[in-house]
Amino acid sequence: MLQRLWSLKQMQSPPPVSLPCSTTVTLSSAAVSSVISKMPNPLNPHAPVQHIEETDSTMLEARRFVQTYEAEAGSSAISGTVIQAAMQTAGRGRLPGRRWESQPGDSLMFTIIFTKEDLSRRMAGRPVAILPLLCGLGTAAAVEEYLGIDADDCDIRVKWPNDILAGGRKLCGILCEASGDYIYAGIGINMKQTAFSEGLRRPACSLQMLGRSANTETLLELALKHIGEALENPEWRHNVEKRLYKIGESVVMRSGLPEDSDSSLEPVYVAGRLTGLDKSGALLINTTDGTVPVISGELQV
Repeated sequence: MLQRLWSLKQMQSPPPVSLPCSTTVTLSSAAVSSVISKMPNPLNPHAPVQHIEETDSTMLEARRFVQTYEAEAGSSAISGTVIQAAMQTAGRGRLPGRRWESQPGDSLMFTIIFTKEDLSRRMAGRPVAILPLLCGLGTAAAVEEYLGIDADDCDIRVKWPNDILAGGRKLCGILCEASGDYIYAGIGINMKQTAFSEGLRRPACSLQMLGRSANTETLLELALKHIGEALENPEWRHNVEKRLYKIGESVVMRSGLPEDSDSSLEPVYVAGRLTGLDKSGALLINTTDGTVPVISGELQV
């Protein structure tokens, strides 16, 4: 859900200490076989990329990493630190009950740890509520480069507010959360799957199903590079809109929480033509009563 959770004033935090990438912290009991990757980190060359064979969730592991780092190093965790896992036992989506389905090694699953101060600097005053879209933009660009295709000639789409689709099927999911002085961006990309369970809410696909052999380290490096570029790109709206799923088409938007949520609130449906985004990241729907900005909800597809 796209939410205006933080003001720029609230995003101030002590500057991170640039410690060497070899700095290690004690692992949580949920993590199995962790190593510091030797791959470069385009987001921050001083920030480690921590690879874990198995954990409950990279998002939860990232939060535990921050707590342990602060306790053991006596300073803020380094902004741009990445926690990546080959297997998650409790990966989740943006709503309770939604899970990330993947067998060991089938997906690229990682969480980026940002300090609020660093993210504020990178985004140069743009609202932090657009972070899921910027991560989506960067991930879409990374997939395009990985597949060797041009953004104008492919069907890689950003589905507002937090999915990447390929040919109308879900390829990637994004979850952004804030806690204390940090913002966490969790990203999962389907890599090696050849089939998905019939119980999924919407059709899914993988890079393997798109005809590309999967190399998680290569794609992770590309994703970090393009996400870093997206965060600092003043033309983010144009670049998201040219990839925006259903732009220019008639849509029905279920404003508020999706149908499978536990909310007792009555939903509001907005029907019209999807025209783009405003500067806050809200989806713009042109209705018979004028243009309606939607700040939370889900496209009915």
